[in-house]
Amino acid sequence: MQFDSRMSNASEFVLKLLENIGDNFVRCPYLANIEIERRRHLHGKGDDEKFLDALIQYFVRFGHLACFTSDVEMFLEVLTPDKKAELWGS
Repeated sequence: MQFDSRMSNASEFVLKLLENIGDNFVRCPYLANIEIERRRHLHGKGDDEKFLDALIQYFVRFGHLACFTSDVEMFLEVLTPDKKAELWGS
């Protein structure tokens, strides 16, 4: 229960940050959102669609940067081969 509460609080905080950044190219809130979904997965409480959506949002906004690959590499480890294929097909 404590895990769920912490993740919920973290999600709310990150969503507020995302609302306030506007057109700025600040990567941290997007990465934090992906990390929250990764931790949910690691605790068996993940939602594949939310996780993929967070990765896609990050790609749309920052996929042109040289750091993109190194930023998301560790997050891809929690995806099943089928979900990886789905992501690459997006």
